[in-house]
Amino acid sequence: MRKIFEEQKFRKDTMSRKWDGLKQYFGTDDALPFWVADMDFEASNEIHKAFTERIEHGIYGYVTPEEKCYQSIEKWFLRRHQWQVSQESIIFSPGVLAGISMTLEAFSEVNSGVVIQSPVYPSFAEIIQKMGRRLIENQLYEADGGIYRMNLEELEDIFKKESPEWLIFCNPHNPVGRVWSKEELVDLAKLCAKYHVKVMSDEIHGDLALGANRYIPFASIAEPLGVTVFTGFAASKAFNVAGLTTSFWIVQDTDMKNKLWGAFEKYKITEPNLFGIIALQTCYDKCEFWLDELKEYLFSNAYYVNEMINYHAPGMKANFPEGTFLSWLDCREMGLSQEELKRFFIDEAKIALSDGRSFGRAGEGFMRLNFGCSRVQLREGLERIVAAARSKRGWKL
Repeated sequence: MRKIFEEQKFRKDTMSRKWDGLKQYFGTDDALPFWVADMDFEASNEIHKAFTERIEHGIYGYVTPEEKCYQSIEKWFLRRHQWQVSQESIIFSPGVLAGISMTLEAFSEVNSGVVIQSPVYPSFAEIIQKMGRRLIENQLYEADGGIYRMNLEELEDIFKKESPEWLIFCNPHNPVGRVWSKEELVDLAKLCAKYHVKVMSDEIHGDLALGANRYIPFASIAEPLGVTVFTGFAASKAFNVAGLTTSFWIVQDTDMKNKLWGAFEKYKITEPNLFGIIALQTCYDKCEFWLDELKEYLFSNAYYVNEMINYHAPGMKANFPEGTFLSWLDCREMGLSQEELKRFFIDEAKIALSDGRSFGRAGEGFMRLNFGCSRVQLREGLERIVAAARSKRGWKL
């Protein structure tokens, strides 16, 4: 199984945003891509088999998910995450971001406050602002050892003064890689309950807790305390099927679930992708072993990133993520502006990374690196970074 992950897969000329979009997003094709959050691993052979069987049928009409698809989701969450969900609570959507947009439209007013905990996935802020809601940032802070924590004291002050309707939560967190502990989730839930703040929880990386870290669905903690939680999930990140644009939302409150369904129906985006549904069910029914092997490989890659960056790249530090396949690189000691930092990676290291500033003000001086690739590819990328960083300092290799 491990050789699947060790095989170096080049994706040029496959309509891959990550590879074929370099010229558009970075102005050059002469860089190795470590930016977009999808992995360079081939999906499980079980998914290929399921697709082949369906393709041989030859008819690709409109889709109605069967009950066994909902059962696959129910069993997955109970088996892997000890959370009981029901078929009646599940809404399929083209992506988690679509669910965030529809939730804000259906359950909030223009100019109402929405809180995000930055640095965080850039689309959260983009959606809030495009929909005319008021963006409120509650910045995470770096504790001892570079571990990020939630600033709950500041968050309570925001709840008191700003009276936001929603908090968009990220669990596990993109980009800092935290898999929030039960104690942290309880503290956050108590605060939301106290100030009647509803939560949209993006948990799309939930199946990618690494090492001994355990992902806990926020709703399993918060709903018993009276907090309304909408949970966005997908198989896309963990099983590398993001291009199939299939996700789902879990909303336990029946009335709110029906209202959210109405928002999706308004824009006629309730029907899932045929092959996305096939992949989702196959992932949860037949690919568990593949996922466990993947997580071991990602853990070793995360260790390698830390070793190379922290010991060999002057001016940089890498955190060790508790989950995801993303490393948050602290480049502040390089003394470069954000624009200079971006140009350094593209022009000197020949590496395409995600701009830390796009994740919010707290991302100034940082870059995000995707290590979901073969060790051969990762080694080449890290060696480029090390060489460029040492050259910047005038050090010999």
